[in-house]
Amino acid sequence: MYADILASVLNDWVDELSGPALIDFARVCRVQMLESSTGTAAVALAAELSYDRALIKVCEAQAIDTTSRRFSQPNEERARLERELTAIGIHLVASPGDEADR
Repeated sequence: MYADILASVLNDWVDELSGPALIDFARVCRVQMLESSTGTAAVALAAELSYDRALIKVCEAQAIDTTSRRFSQPNEERARLERELTAIGIHLVASPGDEADR
């Protein structure tokens, strides 16, 4: 079910962000997702969807294979993609604006 919801929000993505701006946006979404765990279920779900959508877009830009269908286990797919990105030098756990990935 989560993968279906994620697929539908991917269709709403506006492809205006790229490069470092897209990476920074994904970092912000990740922080918001982690902070939302203390809020309501709806807020937490929205934050997870925002991060996963940004994560997929960063991975697509780097030619890392993923689709919304792979998010049937969201935590596992997030971890896999974050490892793949780290392996090529993109660290989403860094602070927005961090110059290490430029």
